[in-house]
Amino acid sequence: MLKFITQPRTLMSMKRLCGLTESSLNRSGFECRRLFSRLEDDPDTFGNIEKTTRNFDLIEDDNDAQDEHEAKVADIHRPGKSYFLKKINDLIHIKKDLRSALNVLETDMKEEYVRPDQPHYRVVINACAKAGHVKKAFQLFREFKERGLPRHIGIYSDLFSACTRTKDRVLGLEKATGLLNELREKHFNPNRVLYNSMIQAFGRCGDLKTAFNLVDEMKEQKYSLNSETFNFLIQGCLSDKESGFRHALLVWRNLRRKNISPDIHTYNLVLRCANECKLGDFNQLQDILLETVPLKERSSIQSRIEAQQIVKSLEEGDMPQVNWLEIDLSSFETETTGSLSKIEVTSALPSLLEVTPNLQNVLSLELEDT
Repeated sequence: MLKFITQPRTLMSMKRLCGLTESSLNRSGFECRRLFSRLEDDPDTFGNIEKTTRNFDLIEDDNDAQDEHEAKVADIHRPGKSYFLKKINDLIHIKKDLRSALNVLETDMKEEYVRPDQPHYRVVINACAKAGHVKKAFQLFREFKERGLPRHIGIYSDLFSACTRTKDRVLGLEKATGLLNELREKHFNPNRVLYNSMIQAFGRCGDLKTAFNLVDEMKEQKYSLNSETFNFLIQGCLSDKESGFRHALLVWRNLRRKNISPDIHTYNLVLRCANECKLGDFNQLQDILLETVPLKERSSIQSRIEAQQIVKSLEEGDMPQVNWLEIDLSSFETETTGSLSKIEVTSALPSLLEVTPNLQNVLSLELEDT
């Protein structure tokens, strides 16, 4: 649609022209173009100025369209999120180059104006955790939270794993404690895998009390314990060189009482505790003896009195006055037959790793140097 700015006299002539055009539909196109060109050449219509302006507008529109086309072509060939994720995976898992993977995440993606997503951070944080770079792992986690990305339970597990593998136990315990408090403030419910990662982290860093509290928390959350959980607890016992063997024996007794089958890693860890750790305070060894008594007998007052008498006699260096054979051990199930029977008394030395050890000849519990 053409817009003309004319004086009143020119406007009347335009109306006549329009009327002529409407009434003469059989006029050739060439004559119509000649009439309109004559009107544009009229100085009263300022046709030259409007024509020039129109030409400039068309040139600007052509440039914008060309720029838009070039931008679309550039976007097509620009590397996207999936490209960078594949590149990071290849650098970490194939080339084993964590430094280059970090450079892709922090530099290359920024230069290409590509925003990292949750999978990018998951892969890099997991690699930092396996390498024990706890500071870098938590720095990436801070950036992850600042971007407002959805949290993932696997990232929390990797962060606790970084605390487990770091060489600086003090820093690892500090980071693990802060992350655990953050999870509790947000009322985040861990699953079994995250619980095991937390138990392993606090056990390796030397905080056995928190590790055992997490096991109790697992029971409250109705998570069944397995051999992997107990293996992580025994790993934590290795961090206590003075009383680690005592803690390992208590964990072992709980494992057998729950009818959980130990695996090869469990036996190796217990042997390491026996070789590297001590029993601790001699006055607290009655806990190991109490763990060998059946739960039904241990809950009774008579069993408590007998245990106290045994500990007292051991401290005085006298023979115990209580005969362990009088305690009813028929509630235990033997490993070989699977039937309920009393334990056969022998003169051999007892093994505290058995389901029902023979304590007839026990006088004291000490760690002998070999």
